[in-house]
Amino acid sequence: QNEKKYFVEWLDKLEGMKDQDAVSLYEKNLEVWRQLWRVVEISDILLMVVDIRHPVLHFPPSLYKYITQTTGKPLVVVLNKTDLVTQETVVAWKRYFGEKFPAVVLTTFCCYREKIVSSAADTEDPQLIKKKHRRRVYDTSQVGQLFSACRGVCSPEKLALVDWDAVIARYAGDDGRDQDDADYDGDQGIGENSDDEGEGEGEGEGEGEDSKLANTTTTTSSSKDHANADTDADKPADGHVETVSSKYVTIGLVGHPNVGKSTVINSIMGRTVVSTSRTPGHTKHFQTIHVTPTLRLCDCPGLVFPCVVQRPMQILAGLYNIAQVQEPYTSVQYLAERVPLEKMLNLQPSNTSAMVKGQWSAWAICEAFAVDRGFYTSKAARPDIYRA
Repeated sequence: QNEKKYFVEWLDKLEGMKDQDAVSLYEKNLEVWRQLWRVVEISDILLMVVDIRHPVLHFPPSLYKYITQTTGKPLVVVLNKTDLVTQETVVAWKRYFGEKFPAVVLTTFCCYREKIVSSAADTEDPQLIKKKHRRRVYDTSQVGQLFSACRGVCSPEKLALVDWDAVIARYAGDDGRDQDDADYDGDQGIGENSDDEGEGEGEGEGEGEDSKLANTTTTTSSSKDHANADTDADKPADGHVETVSSKYVTIGLVGHPNVGKSTVINSIMGRTVVSTSRTPGHTKHFQTIHVTPTLRLCDCPGLVFPCVVQRPMQILAGLYNIAQVQEPYTSVQYLAERVPLEKMLNLQPSNTSAMVKGQWSAWAICEAFAVDRGFYTSKAARPDIYRA
């Protein structure tokens, strides 16, 4: 009740701000915020996953202060999706965060083995942009580096619970696994965890795979019963607020939607254990996955914090569900003003009347893209500009 009361007061305070119109889209569902609070409460170490293509946008200062100052827990910032930027970009952002936030532990991560962008010229290659990567391989070569950062910030009293050397050595020289094989194994392991509405409730099925996650080749019924018994024992009683467990070292993954938190977990496990989607907000409830019997990961739903940023930037960054955007042309115009969108997509103007003084407009780009992709309305057979 107190959480609801304070949350409503906080929302009213934001709505009453003079420059409220300048505040970007943010999460207003109390249940999603409660998921974040519970994950922070039960975690020993927090990983803030950010998309390295625009890490400042995905680095909420309020979340940083809440973790480091309010809770006093160690924080590791994970610069994810390094396969989508050049090495020079990675070095530049690491230098930036090292200067602005010297107390933050930084590490980079790439979920897939295939490097998409290796040079600045690749970002302007139309063929590379249109290429569909059907087979992706989980890359576990950087997991050891991730766990090394976690070991460096782990509290001394919890350090002995996990054999960090064995965990890190497990990923040494591991080139990853084929995602098709991983999906097959994951479908057997996660049970109802793949369902949108059952992600949080599927916790028992995910933890039932403890013996698999500990590098064994078979899962016996006794190990499943033991894992389920541990799960039941860890569940807090009614009215009790769960705190840090003395049995495990819990690593919680927090951050914005669509930055790759669930994919990082799948990469650590080398197979699909939590479902992912391009749609923001796919993860509905936090879920725990055991790496070893004493080391577990906790995946938190993505949450957008209030900030002052242009809404088209939020939409283009994947923080807002594109299917719910009622007026997409502002975002298209925002993007076209900064990158040569018509050249990158190799578009040809289908209707010169949509051009503005001979220049491309958002409407003209959408119309040309609809013609290029064959998007037409069912009755009048006109280019389906809204779908484009």
